[in-house]
Amino acid sequence: MVNIWLKAYTDNKMVLQKTLKMFQPYSRTLLEEMIKIMLEQLDLPAPVFLDSHFANFEKFRCAKFLQRDFVESVPFDSVDIVDIS
Repeated sequence: MVNIWLKAYTDNKMVLQKTLKMFQPYSRTLLEEMIKIMLEQLDLPAPVFLDSHFANFEKFRCAKFLQRDFVESVPFDSVDIVDIS
C-alpha cells in the first residue's frame, strides 16, 4: 500500500493539496502514476520525473518538483510529494 500527499505552494503558502492511496506494491512506476493521477484530477500537467526525484523519495520519503520540472506552465512555485503511509 502506498499513500501519498501532494502539496502545491506559491510564495511558501500551500495553495493545493491532494492525497491518494493505492493498494499495490510500491515501485517507481506506481509513484509516477500516482503523481500523474493526482495532478490530472486537479486539471494540472504532470512533471518530468527524474532519477533525482525518485532517489530523494526513496531516501527521505518526500520529493520536490519546481516549475522548471514541468513542460507546461503551472500556477504554483513548487509541488511536494510526501509518503504518509
